[in-house]
Amino acid sequence: MSNLSVNRSEPEGGDRAAEITNLSPLVVRARLVFKAMVRILAICILIQVFLAGLALFWNSAEWASHAALPDC
Repeated sequence: MSNLSVNRSEPEGGDRAAEITNLSPLVVRARLVFKAMVRILAICILIQVFLAGLALFWNSAEWASHAALPDC
């Protein structure tokens, strides 16, 4: 069951494109912002893993750059 069709009185259908066109612009923008934030968080995690790996396998002085990176 789709979350989009839970609050509607129409019978549940398989036409996803019709459900998406019924969304308000606020919902569409909120979804875009959420997707962007998820991608930014994933990039921050990858950067932190890279810096920790650099410190672990290359030069232990790199721990400062890993610790200095602000939490995302």
